[in-house]
Amino acid sequence: MRLYSIHFFALIAVALSTYFPGLDIALAVLYIVILGMEAIQSNLPTSKNIIIGSSLQIPGFILAIINLAGIMQWDLSSYALFILQYWYIPLIPLISLISYSTEAGVPLYHYILLGLPVLMSLYYYLTMLAAKRIRQRC
Repeated sequence: MRLYSIHFFALIAVALSTYFPGLDIALAVLYIVILGMEAIQSNLPTSKNIIIGSSLQIPGFILAIINLAGIMQWDLSSYALFILQYWYIPLIPLISLISYSTEAGVPLYHYILLGLPVLMSLYYYLTMLAAKRIRQRC
C-alpha cells in the first residue's frame, strides 16, 4: 500500500509540475530514487519482495498486454495505451526526452512505455537484491 501511495502522489506531483520547465524531470528522477530507497529499506524475504515489486506494476502489465494483444472491441487497445500513459505519468518526462522513431515510423517511447512494467519490476528487484548483498557483506 505504501508503494501505491508513493506512486499516486508522484503521479499528481509530476502532472502538476509540467507547468514549470525542468521540474517534471527532476521529480521523475526523485520518484525513481524514492522507489529505490523503498526497495533498499525492505527487510522482507526475497520472494515477498518480488511480489511487492511486481504488484505495483500489475495495472501496467494488464494495460500493456491489452495493448499488445490488439483487442479491438470497443477500441480497447487505444484506451489501454492512453491509461498506460497516465499510469506512468511519473516517468513520462524521462521517456519524452527520447525523440527517436523506429523504421516503422513508431516513436521509440511507445515501445519503452509498453516495456515499463517489466523494467520497473526489474529495477525494484535488482535494487533490493543489491542492497541485501551489501548488507550480507557488512
